[in-house]
Amino acid sequence: MYDSSGAMVRFFVREEFGDLKLSDMATATLSITDPKGRMAMTAKVIDYAVENGYVFPTTSNPDVVVSRAELNVSSPVLRPNGPLASDFSWK
Repeated sequence: MYDSSGAMVRFFVREEFGDLKLSDMATATLSITDPKGRMAMTAKVIDYAVENGYVFPTTSNPDVVVSRAELNVSSPVLRPNGPLASDFSWK
């Protein structure tokens, strides 16, 4: 599956944080083949890591976007860092 498995192995399975619970949860995630179950377990791993201060969410483009009926949004906006200001215009 092409998903968050790279992050699971790189950051959580290798026990970099010395937290066996985190490592065990991340390892379990890699063996789940059902997409919904895998996403649910991945969310638990990430939530646990954030709650314990091992990682924190961030983005390289931390914009807040508000959508209104009067706004045009380029479609599709498929950038890994989210939309750019140039993707929006007034109707």
